[in-house]
Amino acid sequence: MTNKTLDNKGDTSLVSTLHRGIKQCNKVCGPALAKKQALLGEYANGWYTDAPTSRRPMNMVARAVKLLLPLLASKNPNAMTRARVIELAPAAEVMRLTLNHLSSKIRLGATMREVVLNALFYMGIIKKGICAGGPRIKDAYGAYHDAGQLFCDSVHPEDYKFDVSARKKEELDWEMNWFYVPAEYILDSGLYDNYDKLNIAYGKDIKNSAEEIAKGNIKHFDSLKPYVKLGEVYIPSENVLITIPADGEGTEPIRTVDYTGPVGGPFDLLSFDIFPESIVPIAPLFVNLDLHYFINIMTRKMARQANREKKILAYQGNAAGDAKRVTDAVDGGSVRVDDVNAMKEIEYGGTADASYKWVEWLNAKWSEQLGNANLIGGLKADAGTLGQEQMMQANASASIDDMVGQVHTLLKGIFETFAFHIFTDPFLDITVSKRKAGLYNIPVHLTADTREGDFWSYNFDVEPYSMQRMNPQMRMRRIMEIVQGIIVPTLPLAMQQGVQLNIPALVKSISRDMDLTDSEIEEFYNVATKVQSSLGPYQPSKGVSDSMGASGASKDLNSIQQQNRAGGKPSPPNTNNV
Repeated sequence: MTNKTLDNKGDTSLVSTLHRGIKQCNKVCGPALAKKQALLGEYANGWYTDAPTSRRPMNMVARAVKLLLPLLASKNPNAMTRARVIELAPAAEVMRLTLNHLSSKIRLGATMREVVLNALFYMGIIKKGICAGGPRIKDAYGAYHDAGQLFCDSVHPEDYKFDVSARKKEELDWEMNWFYVPAEYILDSGLYDNYDKLNIAYGKDIKNSAEEIAKGNIKHFDSLKPYVKLGEVYIPSENVLITIPADGEGTEPIRTVDYTGPVGGPFDLLSFDIFPESIVPIAPLFVNLDLHYFINIMTRKMARQANREKKILAYQGNAAGDAKRVTDAVDGGSVRVDDVNAMKEIEYGGTADASYKWVEWLNAKWSEQLGNANLIGGLKADAGTLGQEQMMQANASASIDDMVGQVHTLLKGIFETFAFHIFTDPFLDITVSKRKAGLYNIPVHLTADTREGDFWSYNFDVEPYSMQRMNPQMRMRRIMEIVQGIIVPTLPLAMQQGVQLNIPALVKSISRDMDLTDSEIEEFYNVATKVQSSLGPYQPSKGVSDSMGASGASKDLNSIQQQNRAGGKPSPPNTNNV
């Protein structure tokens, strides 16, 4: 059987077919992308435009983002690595340190935060692998992308295109993303062919919405250096990556290489609310969009009612003097009036009590549809007792836990991809620090010569809750729970195994969580000079003495006293007998 994709490398039908598929994808995904743009408009609430907009006094979209995003992605994730055989346990620990080092180096936490945000509004897309390039090209894809090193990027939803005939990702004939690279990278890297028709310009053409894509409205932004727009297409059936030019800038692929990553390809998707037989999910924030509209309609109405609220003093025609004296009087003062019944205070306007009840009901339904977000975010307590509140918290977190599970599944795939490349790429050389018991950190090099076992010798996972940032009080409470619940009860047994509790380090760790500096703690809690003396109650010497008659214990104590007088320095050598 021949490789049809590779055979079509010089055939214009391949690139033309892909561009027709891209146009079909724009048409099918257009409505969902337009709704994503509308959601983002509600989120921004007029911040990025000068056009007059109807403000949202209660921005429920922004509230949802502030509640969900910290729960799903707030810091760099940590990997968990377990060896399938006990002999590889030390190597598994080195692999864990390596994956966490990579996570920090490429700022995986920031990438995941962007991916999760896109998934709340539409769908999160990541692209992972090894950066192409060479010594002549540096930072072609950004400051955190080195040639020959691992990367993981968030793909903008409008830049991701796929085979819309597929009902799920496993059925895709192709998927791709558009991206910009410096023109010098195309010309100098030596990786590309057929680039003579590419449009090289000092700027980038940005299409911000599906409607603009459909109408062909393009926003052009100037740049300091010339860029080229390219698309990288992954074809699973052939296991190849093909780089194609933009529509109208060439009819041939400009690069074709084998895909060397794990099964599944370089793209991964994050979807929270899936829909049957559709790759594009339903955005979680879209479900509550109508309630967001209703709440703000009522809020603006109540604001108008409150603005119309006023109190006036009405008086009869012959009581003008009385009315003036009353209105001029200070609060708590007294005035003379001829007829108090000729005047009356009247109140107009004001917010109706029914409006408050209606908004409260809408707010409760908004929270319910978002998995009891108010309760999860600590904005509202509906239970009468602490026990009932904890039970409601546990039940409310079911839908949030499902979202957390989706994020962890995505991260597990990312760590597995990194590990796959570490075990299969002969050129990767990564240095990490490993702490030895009782020693300082020591460097460990992970290369093709030092790695042990193979990819299938290990299980890879994500450390639970590693993406959720704990506030200092919560961290201190968890440390104390471990100390009091696990360490202290097992300390006698641990000491028999050579393990001891480092109390000064524990105190410093907890004090830092309480916003206390080390110097403040050391004022009243420090390591004192420990003087060990064998002197006890007087006992006659049993003949163990030097020529001057001093016992061993006496000599030890004299030596300690001399060192203390000298500031801890040893006594000078005795040169009398030289």
